[in-house]
Amino acid sequence: MHYISKRHPTSRQPKNLKRIGLKSEAEARRVERELVIQLEESFKESIMTTWPRLAGQFMESKRLSDWSEKTFENCKLCLEAHTFEKWKARRIDEITPQAKGHF
Repeated sequence: MHYISKRHPTSRQPKNLKRIGLKSEAEARRVERELVIQLEESFKESIMTTWPRLAGQFMESKRLSDWSEKTFENCKLCLEAHTFEKWKARRIDEITPQAKGHF
């Protein structure tokens, strides 16, 4: 059995991952590296939102504000057409200035 535990960087709550049934030491080391990556990814997901979610929240706030319906629709279509295909699964901290310059 291999076990890894870390605390969340902001909430300080512990999170554990474990795997059982490992046959060799090499496999245990490989699994340990994978568990560390999985744990870090789960922390990032809870801290950083993805681009589609953030854009959706922005558009919802603008829909409820003083924007006209036509302005809202134009902005939504432009955001979806130019960014959703390229940045569909990216977290906002992964979007670089170079990536912003390509559209």
